[in-house]
Amino acid sequence: MSAVRSQSDNKVRALLVGIDRYRVVGPLRGCANDTKHVGAFLRQRLDARLSMRCLLNEDATREAVVTAIRSHLGGALPGEVALLWFSGHGSQQPVAPEFWHLEPTGMSQSLVCHDSRALGVPDLTDKELSVLLDRVAERGVHTVVVLDCCHSGSGTRELGFRARAAPAATTVPSAAEYVPELRELVAGLRDQQVSGLTIAGRAQHVALSACQAHELAAERVVDGEPRGLFTASLLEALGQLGTHATYRDLLLAARCRIENVRAAQTPVLYPVHRDGLADQPIFGGAITSPESMTARWSIDRWLVDAGRCHGIPVSPSHIPVLMSVTHNADRVLRVVEVRAGESTVEPLGWKPDPAKRYGVALSRVPAPLAWVVVGGTVDDEPTVCARLTDAVNSSVHLRSAVGGDYAGGLQMRLAAVHRLGHAVLRILRPDGSPMAPDVRGHGEQSIRTVVAWMEHIARWTQLKELANPWSSLVGAVRMEIVLARPGITIAPQEDPPIPTEENGELTLTYDRTRDGWQPPQVFIRLRNTTNRRLWCVLLNLTDRYRSHASLFPGDFVGPMGMAAAAEGQRIPVVLPTGRPVGPGATSTDWCKLIVADREVNPTALELPALGEPTPRGRRSPSIAEFLGWEPTRDMTVANGVGDWTTSIVPVVTRVPHAHDHPRVALDDR
Repeated sequence: MSAVRSQSDNKVRALLVGIDRYRVVGPLRGCANDTKHVGAFLRQRLDARLSMRCLLNEDATREAVVTAIRSHLGGALPGEVALLWFSGHGSQQPVAPEFWHLEPTGMSQSLVCHDSRALGVPDLTDKELSVLLDRVAERGVHTVVVLDCCHSGSGTRELGFRARAAPAATTVPSAAEYVPELRELVAGLRDQQVSGLTIAGRAQHVALSACQAHELAAERVVDGEPRGLFTASLLEALGQLGTHATYRDLLLAARCRIENVRAAQTPVLYPVHRDGLADQPIFGGAITSPESMTARWSIDRWLVDAGRCHGIPVSPSHIPVLMSVTHNADRVLRVVEVRAGESTVEPLGWKPDPAKRYGVALSRVPAPLAWVVVGGTVDDEPTVCARLTDAVNSSVHLRSAVGGDYAGGLQMRLAAVHRLGHAVLRILRPDGSPMAPDVRGHGEQSIRTVVAWMEHIARWTQLKELANPWSSLVGAVRMEIVLARPGITIAPQEDPPIPTEENGELTLTYDRTRDGWQPPQVFIRLRNTTNRRLWCVLLNLTDRYRSHASLFPGDFVGPMGMAAAAEGQRIPVVLPTGRPVGPGATSTDWCKLIVADREVNPTALELPALGEPTPRGRRSPSIAEFLGWEPTRDMTVANGVGDWTTSIVPVVTRVPHAHDHPRVALDDR
């Protein structure tokens, strides 16, 4: 996306849609009120920068909404902002068979327009809306959508609340009923050259939705009139947050407000992966890096959005796990309960503001992530090793070991030597082989760098080894890596997966063609073998100590259902940038699947590559710096803490020698 101009100069094109009256489905009461209040807020904040159009009730037909997105929002210039705000009924409909790979649950979430389901007019599905907005965004327009509607098939109502849900459609649509932009996109999908099972996805816009796909978005009376709870919470948060707040900040602030009045509505941010569009300031600006862990007040307690499946252990009461507020180490929270995807904490000696959310990081752990032997050979510099030992022991996650005295956890050796005439610090395995590139110099900056690198390696290793073998979900979801045959551009549902070897690895090889070395390409499917709806996150852990969730950043997979990573696209598995493609070259990726019975925060599971420059604005280390622990039987389901499990497949990619006979290769000639 193109760089935007100064945030205060950006012009904003807004399309506000509010539907209380429908031709077929039941009425609502607060949607026109939402539009009124959003419009007033935008006019007050943006003044002459605003170009706004409203579609209310009978004017908000499916055709009118689609046309207004194309014409009004589509008229935005590069560097400007396009905003769609929809208040109305949400629902679901079965996905067309041709588009199965786009919907992990088998049902499309949909917006119910005024004339939806009358005379054969279909709902407007989320995937149609997504591609329409991406067409706007791809011209360099900062594009945002807010959806205050249900994504549920239930039409029930609750005391004090009115749910914005229409019953799910039962007719399976034909592919021809979708907007032509979506049909063209799916038909025209082509390979993307990406690095090491990395794929960013097609989304070029930010979406803030009122609730998860299985939940209801509520209306309630606010200041004497019916309003959407999500819209009212967003406007309140927008009025309080500074101009540098990001969409992630905004959604978390609104979520805090919603949870204090309604437990069964969890707002959703898309795309969720860190350091992406969701981490831009509201209405555009430079991307910042999000807090990996955040503490927020929810109903009657403080919660942190990381739990057992992020590596937070159940610690003995006499050795509590502590967290501190980012950039304010005096504000400490103690972990009192750990569930599958979140933890309950309590402040120690201070009173947090329930209206705020706080970025937090681990500050005390019962055991280090890694034990480090510093020096110990005739080649090591004794004075430098003494400084290294002090630096290692000052780390929350490292401890120096003497004479091989390890108490579990990762084992590393740190050497301070001269190599090829240069002073270097070396991170080594116990057998003396290097774990990372040498760090030049023996000065303070070099020492800080090498300690940070060891912490990073320890965090990555613990994430790679994270497991819960006692889970009842072991084997519930199968990860299937499928060879992409020539001419097949969308993940097939029935092609057999590539078999792993006896050691559990899966080997892929480059293929030599007249055009040079061609990388192997695969599809990845997630197959739910149970009758339960299960949350899945697919991590890629690379041999450069990176962890990312861009292949499948988190979604529920329906009972006995199947999902496709990268929305069904071919995934080229290429050597990392900077690693020459030639005979004998190899790389390894570990595909790690996390399965849980409730939502898991994927942002807290990501790490940049080792030595990668810190993204602008990064405020805290990743939660992947979780503690070392051994799985025990107390990690099974108990008292509603949630159940989770993991599985992992090492994927080795290599460039064969001339005499090799590749076991898995592509032939695109």
